[in-house]
Amino acid sequence: MKKAVGLVIIIFMVLVAFGGCKEPKESIPRYTIEMGREVFLFDDNDYAWTESREVALPVGYRFFEPIDDNSFVCCQVNSDSEISKYGIMDYDGKVLVECKYDSISKSGKFLYGEYYENDEAYKSEVYYSDGVKLLSTDSHISLKALDDEFCALYYDGKSQVFDKNGCYYLKDNTAMSDTVYYSICDGYLFGYDTESKDWFIWQLIKNFDGETPYGFAVLKNVFSSASCIYSVAYLGDYNFLVVETYNNNNDYDYYETINGTKYYVLQKTCILNIQTGVSEYIDLEYPILSIINHYSPTLTYEQRLQLNIKKGYSEVNAGIISSNGERTGYRFFVIDNKGNFVIRYPEKMSATAMRFIDGYGFAGGAGEGYSAALYYMNCEPIWQRTDREYYAQSFSSGRYVLSCSIGDKPKYGVLDSDGVITVDFKYSYISPYVANKALYRDENGEIGILNADGQEISQITDYVAKPSVTSYGMYCYSLSEKVGLKLFDGSEIVEAKYSEMTFFGKYEDRIIAVFTDGDIEKVVFIK
Repeated sequence: MKKAVGLVIIIFMVLVAFGGCKEPKESIPRYTIEMGREVFLFDDNDYAWTESREVALPVGYRFFEPIDDNSFVCCQVNSDSEISKYGIMDYDGKVLVECKYDSISKSGKFLYGEYYENDEAYKSEVYYSDGVKLLSTDSHISLKALDDEFCALYYDGKSQVFDKNGCYYLKDNTAMSDTVYYSICDGYLFGYDTESKDWFIWQLIKNFDGETPYGFAVLKNVFSSASCIYSVAYLGDYNFLVVETYNNNNDYDYYETINGTKYYVLQKTCILNIQTGVSEYIDLEYPILSIINHYSPTLTYEQRLQLNIKKGYSEVNAGIISSNGERTGYRFFVIDNKGNFVIRYPEKMSATAMRFIDGYGFAGGAGEGYSAALYYMNCEPIWQRTDREYYAQSFSSGRYVLSCSIGDKPKYGVLDSDGVITVDFKYSYISPYVANKALYRDENGEIGILNADGQEISQITDYVAKPSVTSYGMYCYSLSEKVGLKLFDGSEIVEAKYSEMTFFGKYEDRIIAVFTDGDIEKVVFIK
């Protein structure tokens, strides 16, 4: 009983403890800017918008939110210009799903609409982004996209997996509970039960015979928490990293001291090839406490897309072991698909608090004693302050925009990649830099453009405040009581001929902006 309690306490302590790091092996090239560029996505704001295209929506229809680059959720308005029902439309203005739903929710490219048939019978219907209906049910459901092709459906205490063609894979006699979360790994279904702590790997097999499309989820492996605690992650190329953690007083790798009691821990790690069934045991540099990557079932599809690391790498929470064998804390690292530790995060910082761009790391919660900081890839600090609370805003074009509280007002300033303050903390707002230019607002409310050196190179007198627009190197402007869009260099990207802009957002490689022109709503695509 003591061992079981010890493991529970150990996992809990992972969330609250901090520690140092033992010296890396010099023979492995890592913790460098070059390695960082291999591991982390290049995420800069140097966009080059050059053209726009306009599509007018049918009379009585309004844009609600984008789904993908082919379709969006639309709504129909009544005679009083109030939203009545929701549906799906493509970007040529064709209605794909009639506006009959009281609400439409989406995850990835999958959607479900809810309505009451004849004002009595509840209906919930699932669609793909192309408007094809996948199923209809009278149950209340929850929907989670696994990728662009597969989705998990939760209803009546169960979970089901189906694809964009409506083919479902878990049969009634093998249906999983609604506590299981899934991801798709190169044709394999990867699952984790948040209640039992068990991990599952199925192979997905499509069956095209018969009138009703269905497939098979063949269980290949299950890792049960009844014997030990598992951490499992997909690494790519059909390989899974499997970490087994035991309580073992006789043969152990390290021990925990909790409330004066020692708990001895043994950890075994292997790389399992799911196609061959061969397990290769490996010796890790640090014990692993948890793993997150683009295939983690507990992350939503949207959260996976937002991960800064490239596929083939995983963020891990690793235990730090003292010379006498005691785990004194933990630190976040990145490992490659062979289990090598290739990137370390700064001490006392969680991976989610850090963003790496082109070999530099910036953070708004940069560790104990610091409210914001800029780091080299080897985690040596370039800039960090303790004199007041600083807040990270953006890092692009080699410029780090921060804000801090001076008096009772926020003030913005800028650092370069060497940590030199190029813009003093005197502005009321500074946008992210795009192509070495940023938009500013000074304490008198004047708007203008800064260059990379922090010089005010132009003023703007036609500015209209709209959220998010300045993050993409453009701003909303007005002319003769009409609005359009200009780039930071002053050139016009969307002519000022609309009454109002009602939506603005970046999807994949283009901007979607929605304008009203009298009673007509028009969608403008900017590339």
